[in-house]
Amino acid sequence: RKKNMGTRSLTIVKESIDPSCEDIIVMYKQFDGYPEGLGLRLANFLKGFIIINGIPPDPDPKSANGMHDLAAQLVAEFTNGIGEIYLHPSGTRDVWEEFIYYIYLGPDNILRIQVVQACRIKDNQSGEWNMVEDKIFDGTPTEVKKWILG
Repeated sequence: RKKNMGTRSLTIVKESIDPSCEDIIVMYKQFDGYPEGLGLRLANFLKGFIIINGIPPDPDPKSANGMHDLAAQLVAEFTNGIGEIYLHPSGTRDVWEEFIYYIYLGPDNILRIQVVQACRIKDNQSGEWNMVEDKIFDGTPTEVKKWILG
């Protein structure tokens, strides 16, 4: 895996990993998008989060009222000033990202992160560049953290 400062990435929050499921947010990050950078930050932030439906009188500090609330908390957590992150319209891909992090609900309402390596491949016949996604890991935030740290 490449580790360099200019590693672009997308973080995409969805209800489900199903490709037909619309993106809730697409968060673009210009720098440190490799797993040991952004991937580890995402795993640490999401570890222990529970997704609930409704807000109890004394909610757990690491809870979100559905995936849309989680997406908003994620943006708040990762916005540290000018140029840190950018939000793109649902469906945005192929903005020279090297990694994509899909955050979604797996079975039994458990948060999961799918880590994808993205690369551009030139079609020899048409000469056009196409984005290809290669899934390199999928697991809970704890499993992703263990995978990154080895």
